[in-house]
Amino acid sequence: MVARAVVVVSLAQSLALGRLAAQSSDSAARYNFIRYDLNEIEFFGDPKKSQFKKFFAAIDSVAAGRKRQVKMLHIGGSHIQSDVWSGQLRTRLYEWFPKTGGARGFIFPQKLRRSNGSPTFRVNYTGEWSGAKCTAAKDTIPLGLAGVSATTTDSLATLEIILVNDIAHAHAQSRVTFTRAKIFHNRGRYCHRILLADSTLRAVQTSLPDSGYTEFRFEKPMTQLAVQFLKTDSSAGVFTIYGIDLQNDESGFVYHAVGVNGAKVSSYLNCELLPDHVRALAPDLITLSVGLNDASSTEFDARKFEREYDELIKMLRRAAPNAAILFTTVTDNYKRRRTLNRNTVAVREVFFSLAKKHHAAVWDLFSIMGGLESILHWKAAGLAKRDRVHFTPVGYKLIGDLEFDALMKAYHDKRYAATN
Repeated sequence: MVARAVVVVSLAQSLALGRLAAQSSDSAARYNFIRYDLNEIEFFGDPKKSQFKKFFAAIDSVAAGRKRQVKMLHIGGSHIQSDVWSGQLRTRLYEWFPKTGGARGFIFPQKLRRSNGSPTFRVNYTGEWSGAKCTAAKDTIPLGLAGVSATTTDSLATLEIILVNDIAHAHAQSRVTFTRAKIFHNRGRYCHRILLADSTLRAVQTSLPDSGYTEFRFEKPMTQLAVQFLKTDSSAGVFTIYGIDLQNDESGFVYHAVGVNGAKVSSYLNCELLPDHVRALAPDLITLSVGLNDASSTEFDARKFEREYDELIKMLRRAAPNAAILFTTVTDNYKRRRTLNRNTVAVREVFFSLAKKHHAAVWDLFSIMGGLESILHWKAAGLAKRDRVHFTPVGYKLIGDLEFDALMKAYHDKRYAATN
């Protein structure tokens, strides 16, 4: 493993820290327990084998006004399922180039599973739906990138997605819209037809059952998608949805975010369709924020954790060989509100070891937030919840701002991008 100094800040030491500038934007509110001086992305491995030069070059293309989308995929657990941390990053990227269109990207309608989801879109539906989840024992239903699925056997079910532009694109000069909607579903013969609820809408429909998706291409920009799932025969066939990719052809940023409450690294290894879905999204950057639930396990084994993560990275590399990889270290937390989770230190070291091996990068959120016991300060400041694991919306937005600042610092620095 890579030997690195661990930031361990006691309560007294943390309170004594002054305000630190360190290139942080005004939006990242100042708290004396946060290590703003550490807020940067660290790059590891052989630069010639890294994809970060391509990633930064893609941003250059957008900045220069060329026709290009920078596609980013963020995978995590409950921190990401709520899409507040990742949603803040998405919003900041939209604000950075407000004249570009961007796109909402990959979503899953968690309401079908009666679970929490992103505030950037609303979901309405009819019919009876049942859900599968990658954290449960492996089911007969394969899972994909979302780590969850929703299945119906009803003769007629409906689904409506409504983008909430006042949240997703509040300060940009254009609204978030889509002209293409790709619905990922079960492969092969399925006993439902997918139809637009509004038959007057002009759209080209492409159905590829063997590839596992149906796509609608609209003649005009859309902010709502309303579809019907109509059973075409009386058999006991099912229809399963794995997610929806809302896209357009505008230059800008696409920030896909997928998270599953309680997910471990092994949970995503159970998702056999994940490589196919990642391949379809073709991300330029994959950010991995999985590990908190592994660290919270009473049977945590750092070597097993690293082996499983290594397997996940290889899976992602096969699906998206041109994507840069960014790890975010796990946040400080307590087990059952009472016991400080010291496994976070070992997990942190694994991320640096993996980054070196896979020519990747690390955003050390654990150290930036203040190290061991820092979650208590976040809680006292109204940034973390009483469970001493999760954050409040304000806290998650602050994390999103901090990561955006670190990303911008890395981009404007150019030293890594210019390495031969």
